[in-house]
Amino acid sequence: MKSAKENLQSLIDKMQCQCDQTTVAKERKEMANELQETENESKLPEILSSANEMIFMLESRLAEAKHDKIRLSKKLGIPIPAGRTKFNQLARIDLNREVREGVASLTTDAEALSIQEEFLSEDDSYNISRGAKAITPPTITLPKFYGIEEKEFTEFWAVFETLVHNNRSITTVEKMLLLKDSLRGNSDAAIKGIQLIPQNYNWMIETLKKKS
Repeated sequence: MKSAKENLQSLIDKMQCQCDQTTVAKERKEMANELQETENESKLPEILSSANEMIFMLESRLAEAKHDKIRLSKKLGIPIPAGRTKFNQLARIDLNREVREGVASLTTDAEALSIQEEFLSEDDSYNISRGAKAITPPTITLPKFYGIEEKEFTEFWAVFETLVHNNRSITTVEKMLLLKDSLRGNSDAAIKGIQLIPQNYNWMIETLKKKS
């Protein structure tokens, strides 16, 4: 993303330099108008601002994830598996590719600034609608969330996000089943009676965040 942003800024700077070096007043005015028109059409300020915000957000989330992983590993007494390194590298490659594609689309559509994190394909949705009653959640050991202390959800979510939420091999309904199975007490009561359909997954997460 940084490279794409810098390339875009470089092109604008180059056009500005050519405009400044032009000695003929008429040509200089035409180039200045062309430069201004290009900036308006490409929405350069908005693109650069959004790109900077996205870079900061991604770097912050990466730093927080690393910190939480180390802290939870020490607190739970669970060593970080060596095999995770390759997984994290592959995940980072996927993220970087999505970021680059998102930035590229900005030049033609200013509304394509956000990276879509859609884990459920149309085929998955079709299979879930046919076999939702027969779904058995994967065997994953997760901590329990009681919804008593504020920091409790932060620690619980760090584990759940790593093992379940970001796991592309688990369907949305299976994630909901695993999440519901980890809830106890106040947190379980907060989402009692909710339908286990993909559209309610994000609502469950936001409700639990507010409950903590």
